[in-house]
Amino acid sequence: MEGTFSHPPAALSQTQQGLSARAPLSRVALGSNHSLSIAPNGSVWTWGCNYLGQLGDGSTAHSFLPKVVPGVSGIVAVSAGTYHSLAVGQDGSFSGWGYSSVGPPAGEGFGPGQTPPAHGPAL
Repeated sequence: MEGTFSHPPAALSQTQQGLSARAPLSRVALGSNHSLSIAPNGSVWTWGCNYLGQLGDGSTAHSFLPKVVPGVSGIVAVSAGTYHSLAVGQDGSFSGWGYSSVGPPAGEGFGPGQTPPAHGPAL
């Protein structure tokens, strides 16, 4: 949880940040401390806290501005968990990144602290 001994509070931006200048985003998913959105071209954009790689950018640095997730495209749906993110492609394939306390879904995909995104076949 944000603000506990294991996760001290992140510094908050004092300046309001607009999203529309970066990309026309839609289909927003909200996690506990981060957000995801899909752009019209099927790319995924993330922002917020990134303790366990849930932003999918290969780091654990927080971002208060949306950034594209590298290696993920053709996405039609996104979901944000507490410390993980999931995306579903047009073909039914999926991508996952961040922390999964139960291990990789269906024996494939992402495991604890997975960043950058791991990909799985259509279900």
